[in-house]
Amino acid sequence: MSHQKVKPICFYLPQFHSIPENDKWWGEGFTEWRLVDDAKPLFTGHCQPVKPETLDNDLGYYNACDYETRRAQANLAKQYGIYGFCYYHYWFKGKRLLEKPLEKMLEDGEPDLPFCLCWANEPWSRRWSGEEHEVLQPQHYGTELDWENHFNALIPYFSHENYIKVEGCPVFLIYRIGHIPNAEKMVVHWRKMAVDKGLVGIHIVAVEGTFKDNQIYPDYVDAMVEHQPSCSLNDCRPLIMEGLKVYSIEQIWRRSLARIKRHKVHYPGACHAWDNTPRRGRASTVVLPSRPARFRRYLTALFEQVKLREQPPFVFLNAWNEWSEGAHLEPEQHYKDSWLACVRDAQHEALNDAPAPVRLGRVDHPMQYESRLSSTPDIDLINVIIQHQVKVQCALDFGCEKGQSSEYMRAYTGADQYIGLEPNRDWLGAAGKILDEVYLVDADNPELVFTENHGADFIVCGALLNHVADPLGVLQALGAWMVPSGLVCLGFEHAGYYKRLNKMQTLMASEDKADNVGFSVEQAQELVRSAGLKPVKTYQVFSANMPKINMDKTTSFNLEVDAHQFENLSYLQLESLFCMRFFIFAQR
Repeated sequence: MSHQKVKPICFYLPQFHSIPENDKWWGEGFTEWRLVDDAKPLFTGHCQPVKPETLDNDLGYYNACDYETRRAQANLAKQYGIYGFCYYHYWFKGKRLLEKPLEKMLEDGEPDLPFCLCWANEPWSRRWSGEEHEVLQPQHYGTELDWENHFNALIPYFSHENYIKVEGCPVFLIYRIGHIPNAEKMVVHWRKMAVDKGLVGIHIVAVEGTFKDNQIYPDYVDAMVEHQPSCSLNDCRPLIMEGLKVYSIEQIWRRSLARIKRHKVHYPGACHAWDNTPRRGRASTVVLPSRPARFRRYLTALFEQVKLREQPPFVFLNAWNEWSEGAHLEPEQHYKDSWLACVRDAQHEALNDAPAPVRLGRVDHPMQYESRLSSTPDIDLINVIIQHQVKVQCALDFGCEKGQSSEYMRAYTGADQYIGLEPNRDWLGAAGKILDEVYLVDADNPELVFTENHGADFIVCGALLNHVADPLGVLQALGAWMVPSGLVCLGFEHAGYYKRLNKMQTLMASEDKADNVGFSVEQAQELVRSAGLKPVKTYQVFSANMPKINMDKTTSFNLEVDAHQFENLSYLQLESLFCMRFFIFAQR
């Protein structure tokens, strides 16, 4: 079959104008912009608030009912290859909300762009979550008469020349089809009404999301559509940062590109980030974005898949303007119009070659360090990356294991290119699904010849230096792949940790650190300097059972730990005893 041109459709939120209900519930003049302006960063490295940029268009802090705003949105969408908008439609048994922008569009034709509707059929609650508590506007579905009233209200949109159709049938999305008690009966009734109204039919699309009632795949609908990232979150493991669930966009994309198609017609979805902290504070979910260049590559890979499918080539992007949920394509102050440019560029690239596959190095020195592997990300390492506010272009992860920590570090650092070095051959396959390139290396004698000329501006080694025979030699070898002003993050297990006290004598008598008895901070700093690096910051990680002692740090006290008695202990000595590991950031 011939390749189809992909048709990106953006979900569109109409809550950028005031309505009496929101004035009553949230204060006079409330719009989505109030949430955007009031947003605050909730953890180190959390990018909030994210605000709109005007650039050369008439957007910025707009009113969605304004003619010039809607016209400018259409022009911007066309400029960057957006096929159309999918407007959220709010219908509560005859009561409408946020309908004015659509009504204006019927009157004046702006935005002059293909469009369809998504019935956001969930109750409105004070927590902005669609959950059935503190309900402001309940959702009831009624009987056949109510269904008929609803369908009749939709006819002016379905009849519009710009309404998106499939084989002559208007496309209508239902956000939570499982929330409707008699959904199949309602759909059958609507199909009959469509024909009676002179339409060919109606193309019903069920949205796949995070609720139990939109994770069903009914055979009475015509298609399914992914609402990203919500439909992928249940398959991912979050980090918990200050009470927030934090994911990496890399997790979402890996699952999206390999997603099992649940229906014979399956429209994929995509997003570059998600962050609903402006709406829900610490009860939120954050999906950290990567740089625009990576978003473009992932979109290209998705568009490559879509152009070969024998179905309408729709991709539903989340979203055009979900500003308070961190999902927007409209220009922002930091990245300007980069997210929109990614959509345009990915469409062009998808018509050419597919993205380059992951490349594996060929160094035949397999080493086994099974004790290093954890099924969970290295939270300590990720935390110090966040605290140090590392932002880089190309990262080299020495001892990347299966990539379980790398994907989060990529998200926080914004690295456009992330390369893994791993001595365990068995872990390369898993790491290769996450990182751009993965190379098999000898941990004690890392010799690497890249297929391309890479220059890493960030090298991270979270644990492997504790397991090699010649840490200095390894550091010097890694330095060969770093740009002159590059940054390193090196993790060390602390020799002075009280649970290692019985190994300290071995450490002092031996130059071989392979027995993993740890380093002192002074030893590690001297090692770093010997490798031609300048230590700039040291972060310590303390045991959770470190005593909470209120004391003047100039005084001393006695303490018994695991049958070890310590007398005249200073506060600094206490910290040393309970420091499990530490990380040194250094520059070349």
